[in-house]
Amino acid sequence: MKRGAIDDAYLREGFTKSNFDLLQIKGVEESETEWILGRIHVDKRDPSFRWGYGAGLSKTSRFRLQSFQLDDIGRAGVAAIFHQFDEEEHGKPTAEYFAGWVSPDEEPKLAEWVSFMNAEIGKRLAGAT
Repeated sequence: MKRGAIDDAYLREGFTKSNFDLLQIKGVEESETEWILGRIHVDKRDPSFRWGYGAGLSKTSRFRLQSFQLDDIGRAGVAAIFHQFDEEEHGKPTAEYFAGWVSPDEEPKLAEWVSFMNAEIGKRLAGAT
């Protein structure tokens, strides 16, 4: 799901316990053409990403971590949020996507995966200038 800035209310509205469990991240995956973290695919050659459709990366594109506590569905953890662009950059509302999540004890792993993906995004953007 996509919406401006992602918060607990957004997660609570969009997910049930069963579909939330399907979005647990196990690591960075790789194909011949993409790096994949959860539901976000970053192209290895071009400054673009895919989340059901393709779009360009912006100078503010990055993954970030966000802790959450959803007592109503019995889930707490750390989410990987993909930030596509800032409102000031495009004149449209900030665009963020929920990539997936890990349990609180796996936050160090997620931080490492996010760091890797952000470095890859940086490489794509540096090559686009």
